[in-house]
Amino acid sequence: MDNNMLSLKDISRSNCVTRWHSVPTRQTQSIAEHQYMVAVLAQAIAKAIAGSSLQPSDELILLNYALFHDTPEIAIGDIPTPMKQKLATRHSNYHAILTDIETEVCHQYDQYHRQIKGTYLAAIVKLADIMDAISFLQEHGYTRYTDKIQHKLTVNFHHQIKQYQADYSQYDWSRATDILEELLNGEEHLLETGS
Repeated sequence: MDNNMLSLKDISRSNCVTRWHSVPTRQTQSIAEHQYMVAVLAQAIAKAIAGSSLQPSDELILLNYALFHDTPEIAIGDIPTPMKQKLATRHSNYHAILTDIETEVCHQYDQYHRQIKGTYLAAIVKLADIMDAISFLQEHGYTRYTDKIQHKLTVNFHHQIKQYQADYSQYDWSRATDILEELLNGEEHLLETGS
């Protein structure tokens, strides 16, 4: 194994790598928690928008990518969005450089990224990623700053929906909005214990 690649032991520590380190939240969220939730949401979106046309092979690719989409952050950390935006404005090839580094440190990410890049499945994972962020901040954010971030993410989510509707018009992307609504405002069905 290449010494620059993440090992299975490295990946097992994804529960120790936190997100939102520059945003005040009541609770931390690990990369492991986030990737799991993105996989759950991506599968729900895919089934809602594609229905019976979702092929099992596509669903497997979708889930694999969702479960590994942030794994490189174990090695390089979670770069805050404002920093990513500043780098992108200063370096036109920033995204390509970051992707090269991510694929260099995690062969699973590389494999699944190549399979999903430029497909509607990548769009689904992007929406699921944004949805998890919105949901996490709604549940655990507590400042005006986190409210502003949540609002920006929501605006971005709806912008992405419009873009994907144009790019992949054979799918009903409004169903992703329904899933976000359920995630944020749906009923909780945990069993209550008698007291």
